[in-house]
Amino acid sequence: MAEYGLALGGGGTKGAYHLGVWQALQDMKIDVTCITGTSIGAINGAIIVQGNAKDAINLWKNISISNVLDTEELKDISQNLFDIKNIFKVFYAAYKSNGLETAPLRKLLESTIDEEKIRNSKIDFGLTAYSLDKLEETAVFKKEIPEGKLIDYLMASSSLPGLKSTTINEKKYIDGGITNNIPADMIMNKGYKNIICVDVGGVGIVKDLQYSGTNIINIKCCEKIIGHMDFNDESISKMMKLGYFDTLKSFDYIKGYNYNFNISDYHKARIKYSEDIIIGIENAAQIFNIDPLKLYRFDTLKDAVVAVYKKSAQNNTENSSLNGKLSDKQLLIRLSQYMTGKNLDPIADKLIKGFKKNIYFAANSIVYFSDDNGQINKP
Repeated sequence: MAEYGLALGGGGTKGAYHLGVWQALQDMKIDVTCITGTSIGAINGAIIVQGNAKDAINLWKNISISNVLDTEELKDISQNLFDIKNIFKVFYAAYKSNGLETAPLRKLLESTIDEEKIRNSKIDFGLTAYSLDKLEETAVFKKEIPEGKLIDYLMASSSLPGLKSTTINEKKYIDGGITNNIPADMIMNKGYKNIICVDVGGVGIVKDLQYSGTNIINIKCCEKIIGHMDFNDESISKMMKLGYFDTLKSFDYIKGYNYNFNISDYHKARIKYSEDIIIGIENAAQIFNIDPLKLYRFDTLKDAVVAVYKKSAQNNTENSSLNGKLSDKQLLIRLSQYMTGKNLDPIADKLIKGFKKNIYFAANSIVYFSDDNGQINKP
């Protein structure tokens, strides 16, 4: 079995995505023997290496700002640290304290990280930080970290600008994302030919690697579900699910664009339907706010889309004037009605000339799976 290296990018609470990625890799029995990370990628990587992925999931589901920061001025703010309503309090607190205090994060790591397990693990582990003394990246693997200093290095890697820097042997360090937010080069330099890079959309520098006979699998979170310091429980749970499904897609275990289909079921659907029809159903499902974080059979999603369309079309009486601003949902319903010849009013001519491409594909698929009486057509 091929050995893989896993590089986990920084991104604050966006890092919940990493846990979904790891669960998918475990389910697929991908043999990961080296993990590197920056910032939250380093913290998650360390917890995974010591064999506590389930504990990490529970930790993420219960984490809050108070588990990370300890500043009197921030006690009454919402769970999204960088919410516009909080931003002036955050800036003032950081200025007043010369960086926000991260003692709670250290306490959390001390209760979670088992340095001995990490050192004894068969999975190698490395991280990056940025040295303020040398003004350069510090990239180290566990063998290079002095005994008893692992948590110090994890704190250093995670010291975002605005937080207090971390001092190790009288030298100051801040977040590794300053120079290397997805440290895949550390794995490549060890000779790995298969590397999985996980980009959660965090702020930082991503190195442009020179590939030479290397199999790079990029897994990127493209959904704006959560902010960098947003501790919303529901959003964190969604990020984990998204990481899981995105990883299965990256290895072709499931298929789909915005939605997730069992691979064998998807191929059966492709025998019967064009790619445009399948994309159209996904577009319609997205417009109708059908949950994308599930595994679907194509017919199940298709039936759900048509059912929502039929119900919505009966109640779609708002904004019927030419000057009315229509939502994507209303545009989709009206365009679908127009395409079936049921709504030949003046607004239809305007719609057909100015609709969005995703709405057209969605309407086309809805019409395809509906007969003149609005019933589901199963060819």
